[in-house]
Parts: sequence; structure tokens; C-alpha cells
Amino acid sequence: MTPTSTLAQATMLTYELSLDSTTLSASHVGVRFSLHNPTAEVAYVNPLQTPFAEPAGRPFEVVCGGESVSYVGRMIKRAPAHPDEFLRIDPGGSRSTEVDLAQSYEFSGGSECELSFDAGRVEVRWAVPDRPDQARPSADAARGVGSGEPLRFRLPTP
Repeated sequence: MTPTSTLAQATMLTYELSLDSTTLSASHVGVRFSLHNPTAEVAYVNPLQTPFAEPAGRPFEVVCGGESVSYVGRMIKRAPAHPDEFLRIDPGGSRSTEVDLAQSYEFSGGSECELSFDAGRVEVRWAVPDRPDQARPSADAARGVGSGEPLRFRLPTP
């Protein structure tokens, strides 16, 4: 559990990427995506801009062997998320999901890869517990999702 003093000082969500290396191959790249709320406020996150919903586009930047990996997943045009669809993350809490990147990106084996998430495009609304329809969007870009560490891994040779 995060100490209260740390919660009071934090101003934005953080994300974390981790790899399921037990089944790693060019046909399966399992990644766990987690959002953490180290703030003292309830956060509501638009899931359509994260891996928590079926991707509407390219949620990750993937580079292998110095080259950008082609996105072959679906490109979906959606209506904006309704406030009731936003994910609630309580103070000190987190939400996680797992995705298989090989379903949306064209990997080939035998290269060093780096995965990053475009956190700057994620809409976060703050506070008003149990009322996401009244939560306020942040006018301050520093109140969204902070940058995380890129995930580096090597795909085995097929």
C-alpha cells in the first residue's frame, strides 16, 4: 500500500509494461499493461485510448531491429466514450490487462525489440467519487498519465 504522504504528492497516473516471457515468440507477444493511481484522488480513464478496450488504432509503438513494426490490427472509428464507460481507479489502486501484441503487430523473430505506450493521448478525469459523469477533465496536461519505461525484449529466432 502506498503511504498517504506519497499519495498527496503525486499528481498523475503512471503505467507499467511487463512481458510474459514464458510463451514469447513471433506469434505470441504477451504484454501486461497496468495503470497505477498514486494520487489522493479517484481517477476515471477513457478505456478507448488504452489496451483496456479493443484497440481503435495503434496504442503502442513497437520497434524491432531499429525498424518500426507494422501495425496490422483493426482501425476502428468510434463514438466518444460515455462517462459511465470510463474505468475507475481509486487512490493508491491500479488496473491491469493482458494483450497479445502479435495479434495486431507484424513481428518476425530474432531481433531486439522496444515497446512503448503513447500515454499522452489518454483522457483522465478526476474525483467526484461514484459520479464519472461529473468528474472533471484535467486542463493541466501534467494531470494525465505520466511516461513509463519502454519495455525491451528479444524475440527468439523461429
